[in-house]
Amino acid sequence: MAVIVNLDPGRYLFHYTNRLGFDGILSAHRLRLSPYEKMRDPLENHRWRFTFFGGSGPVDDAAIVREAEAQDTFEQMANDRIKKGCHLLSLTADAEPSPGSEHEFFHRGWARARLWEQYAERHRGMCLVFDRERLTRCFAESALARSGSGGLYHRPVTYSDNGLRKPIVDKNALEAEPGYFDRYIATHHEALFFRKTLDWETEHEYRFVVVSQTADPPCTPLSIDYGDALTHVVAGQCLGGRERPAFEARCRQVGAEPLRVKWKNYRVGLVPLA
Repeated sequence: MAVIVNLDPGRYLFHYTNRLGFDGILSAHRLRLSPYEKMRDPLENHRWRFTFFGGSGPVDDAAIVREAEAQDTFEQMANDRIKKGCHLLSLTADAEPSPGSEHEFFHRGWARARLWEQYAERHRGMCLVFDRERLTRCFAESALARSGSGGLYHRPVTYSDNGLRKPIVDKNALEAEPGYFDRYIATHHEALFFRKTLDWETEHEYRFVVVSQTADPPCTPLSIDYGDALTHVVAGQCLGGRERPAFEARCRQVGAEPLRVKWKNYRVGLVPLA
C-alpha cells in the first residue's frame, strides 16, 4: 500500500480520543489535564512510600503503635502535598524504527493499534496531531504558567523494570525549611512523575505536568489552550462513511488537515480522508 501522507518523524505529538472528546476539544480549543491520582497504573494512584523503619526502633507495644501512626500520618501528608496538586496531559510520540523496518510505519505515533483500540473507540475515534514545538510553547505561555503554579514540566516518560521507589522525604528538613516540597518536586520531578514500568512502554508517552503550590484540588479542571499547535486530525479506520463529511468540515473549520489511517496488506499508512 502506497503511503500518500508522511508526517515528519519526531515533529509531532499525538492524542487519541473518542468522537465525543474530539468535539469537546475542538469546541473548547483546549486540552484538559487529568488529576495524577486518576491514573490507572496502581504504582501511580496508590499511596507512595517515602521513608522506611530502621534502627533499634521503639521498645514497647505502645511506642510501636505511636510510631506507626506517626509514620502513616506523615506519609499521607507527603502524598497529599505532592500528588493532589499534580495534573498531567498524556500524549504519545514517534518511536525509533526497528532495524530494517525504515519503510514501515508501526513506530509512528498515529499507528498504534492498541491506542486506537483502547482510547479511540475501537478505531472509530480520532488521533489529534500537534506540532511539538508549538504545543510546548503554548504550555509554557499558558494561564497555568502565569498563575504561580509550583512547577511546569514536560518530557518523555521512561520505562524500567527496576521498581519505582520514590526519593526519600527528609522529615527534619521538612520541619525546618519553608517551601520544602516545592524544592523537593523541582529536584525529583523526573522520578516522581515521568517513570513507569515496562508494561506501558509501547505507549511511548510524552507528558506535560502541572504541580500546584497547594495540595487542595482546583475547583475547575485544569486545561491549556493549544493555540495553533493542532495541524492534522486522523480518523480511525472504522469511522462511518456517513460521519466523514461532518468530520472533514469540523477539521477544516479549525484549520486542521483531515486524514485517515488505513490498515491493509500487513501495513499501515496515512491517506486522505476521501
